[in-house]
Order: sequence, then C-alpha cells, then structure tokens
Amino acid sequence: MKQTLTRVLLLILAFVMCFSLYACADTKDDDQEGTQNPDPENVTPDEDPEEPQVLPDVEIKDYDYTLNVMHWMVGEDPEGWCPWNEIAPAEGVTGPIGDLIEDKIYDRTGWLEENYGITITNTYQSHANIPTTVANLLSSGSDEYQMLIEFGYDAQRVMGKNYFLDLAVMPNLDFDKPWWVKESLEQLAIGEFIEFAASDMLILDKGATTMMFYNIPMADDLSLSNLYELVDDGSWTIEEMAACAELAYRDDGNDVRDEFDTFGISGGDDPVLNLYVGAGMKFIDRDAEGDYYYSYGSDEMTLEVMTTILEDVMYQDFFWNSWLTRNEVTENQPSFKKDQALFSFSMAKSCNSYRDMESAYGILPIPKYDEYQDQYYSQVHSYHDSLMAVFSTAGSGDDSAIDAIGAAIEVLSYYSYYNIYPQFYEVVIQGRGTRDEESRQMLNLIFSTRTYDLGLVYDPNGFSDKVLRYTANGDTNLSSFVATWQDQLDVAMDDLNDLASTYW
Repeated sequence: MKQTLTRVLLLILAFVMCFSLYACADTKDDDQEGTQNPDPENVTPDEDPEEPQVLPDVEIKDYDYTLNVMHWMVGEDPEGWCPWNEIAPAEGVTGPIGDLIEDKIYDRTGWLEENYGITITNTYQSHANIPTTVANLLSSGSDEYQMLIEFGYDAQRVMGKNYFLDLAVMPNLDFDKPWWVKESLEQLAIGEFIEFAASDMLILDKGATTMMFYNIPMADDLSLSNLYELVDDGSWTIEEMAACAELAYRDDGNDVRDEFDTFGISGGDDPVLNLYVGAGMKFIDRDAEGDYYYSYGSDEMTLEVMTTILEDVMYQDFFWNSWLTRNEVTENQPSFKKDQALFSFSMAKSCNSYRDMESAYGILPIPKYDEYQDQYYSQVHSYHDSLMAVFSTAGSGDDSAIDAIGAAIEVLSYYSYYNIYPQFYEVVIQGRGTRDEESRQMLNLIFSTRTYDLGLVYDPNGFSDKVLRYTANGDTNLSSFVATWQDQLDVAMDDLNDLASTYW
C-alpha cells in the first residue's frame, strides 16, 4: 500500500514538474556510450525540473534492433476497445496529429530510436485469432513477433503453454522501479513465473481501472451525506451505497418500473465483479502452503459477499441492469449522462466520454463490503486492460536480442512514467473529466488501490463468466450452482498447481 501511494505521488509530482519530452535525449552524447544510468534513489525535488533523475539501469548504446509487437483488438476495429495506440503510432502517422496521448506515443517512439537504436512496430490482431496465430508462429519457431500485448481475460487462452519467457529473469527489467505495476507482478504470477505483467509502457490497464461516478446535483437534492467524507473515514460501504441508491429511485408517474424512471444505479453486469473484487474477494487464491485453490464457493465469506451484492444491490428496484432477464431491453436505456441515475459503475477511460455531461459529477472508489474491511480495492477490469508478454522464440535464442527487448520495455516504461502516464492521469482523467477537487483526491486513492485477480485472467472453464450469466437469472442459490462445477474447478486447480510446480 505504501509503495503504491508513493507511486501515485511521484506521478503527480512528475506532472507538476513538467519534464521535457526529450530531456534524456538532450543529455546524450558520444561519451555516454557504454555507461550505466544514475541510481534513481539519488533524485531530490530540488533538482533541475528539466532533468529527469529517476532513470532506468539500462546501458545507453545503439542496440540496432527492431521490436515487433502483436496487439489485441476486438473485431476489426482497434479504436473500439483500444482508444489509444499504446505501443506505437498508427500506421501511416509520420508526425503529431493533435491528440495529446497519441502525440506522446509518437514522440516516445522517436526518442527510443534516437537514444537506443531500437525501432518498435505494432500490428493489431483480432483477439479471437490470437491463440491460433500465436500457436502457429511458435510451432514454426518464427521470430516475426517478439512481444504480445493481450487483454487480460483472453490471456488464459495462451497462458501455461511455454509460449512466453519469464519476465522475472529477463535482462534490464527492474521490478523495483516505480514504473512497474507491482500488483500485476504479485497477483498474476504463476508460482514464481511471470508470463504477463503491466508497466507504464501500457495505457489501457490504467483506463480499465474501475470506479464509480455520481451525479452531484442529484446527491444534493437528496440531501445525502458527504460521500467524500464517507470514503475518507472508511465508511463508504455497499450498505451505504444501497441506501443512497434507494433514496434516488423515482417512478415517472405511470406506476410501472420502466426505462423512463430515475434510478439509483444504472449499468450492466459489471458491478457484480466490481463489488466482489472491491470487497477484497478473489476467485483464485493461495492457501498457507502456497497452493492455489478456487476460493469462490470454497470460502464461506465469498458466498456471503456475493449474496449481499445480488440481494441488496443487483436485484433491487433502484438498480436498472439491462443484463437481468426481468428488465426489458429497449432503445431508451436509462442514462447516467441524462440525469436518470445517481450512480454509474464504470472505468477510468469513461471519464473522457462524460466531458459533455451537463450536470456536475464526482468520482468514488468501489465501496467496501463493510467498515471492518482494511482498505478499498479497485479492480483492473480484465475485459478492457492490457498485459505484456515476451514470446519464447523472441530473438531466436540470441542473447543480444533478449537484451535489446528488455532494454526497450524498461526504457519505454520509464519514459511513459514521466511523459505519458501523468498526461493520461491529469488531462484525460482529471482535467477533462472531473468537476470537483475532491474527485482528484479520490482518483489518487483509486489508483493506489488497484488490484488484479488471477481467477479473472486464468479463468478455468470461463467460470467467472458463468457466475455472471447465472446471477442474471435472479437466483441466489449460489452453493448449489458452485457444486455443479466443483469437480471441474478442482481439476483446474490441480492443473494450475502442477503448472506452478514446473515453473519452480
């Protein structure tokens, strides 16, 4: 927790200090070749703000290497679920295009080539085809691509097949540096083997961080308690959220619960997982001996939490959930943007889509299960995030190629930590989206409490999705539902533990 809070503070400081895009490039000269970068712990706030001081421990030299990256997309349009080209500029782009994030990516690509002699390319591949494409490439020993950027939920289709190198032992990667997302390293490793991880080289993992939006005028009209104070004192809980949402529900006058009413919460089925993870629960956990087990259903608390979520939130009249079978889906879905809901569950990247909302809105973390919970937990949505992996065939076994790939990942992550992530954080999320200063403080809290669940990435038999489909039927007989799948889950956990033991 302390480490992640420090990470957020550093990011904010970095933005305020306005580091130049080419600060490192401007300091490069011939006598730097073959030297090591300064130790990052020597940085002080009083240093020249034009000179970034926290640097990667990567040798500055001409690596003379081209890094080819395969990146996921949904369907045939990468812009649908991937609003930014997070690895390299779009094909045909030869200069700035007027988009802050895209232009930073363009600058980063030039900086990498100028300072390290590494060219990076990005090719989009439909997520549905990635498993077959990857299997064919690796079976042939092809070095056409060296890296894969996959979205979290689909990573399960290529994990545990010896397709990737262990990032934990790759040269030039230093996981102690602040640009690595420590939660991904700790929570997505299989045993000690790290196939997939996130760093500030990526953007979509930040955009996929879950949070809540609330309509400030509606809250004022209802004379609600100061929600920010509830968060600050640790009493922003599922019970408190439900009580507020119940007060907000209003019939439009026809005595029929329909899409023209005003609701406490409007959304789909995502809040089921958002609230479950927000309560500190997991689908896959590890016991005292370090063995993996499927905790959902095995631990009584998981069923208690899920039952509370369903009965006290999802199945209540104040929640308009288009995924529930009892709701008729129409073209006139209740909209948070149209002041038809007090709360909306969403992700960080949605802030940008609310810029034209007339009413002021605030941002809150996903609520705790109860006041006894130790902290807030903000899920990184596995259907929308990005994770990186390095193919086992990368460089065809050439150590110098692996060295160059590690160098590229580390320095791109470093560069993004100072020049891209702060811009995403401040401008895309804060400056363009939120309307009040307290929401900025909430964002600091949300990003410092991000969490992953291996069970939502390495998801045996797609069980978490089956849970969502089951809950859409309005049934809370969760023990019976889990029992029907228990044998398959046990086999899957045996396989996962066997896999982890081979990595040890």
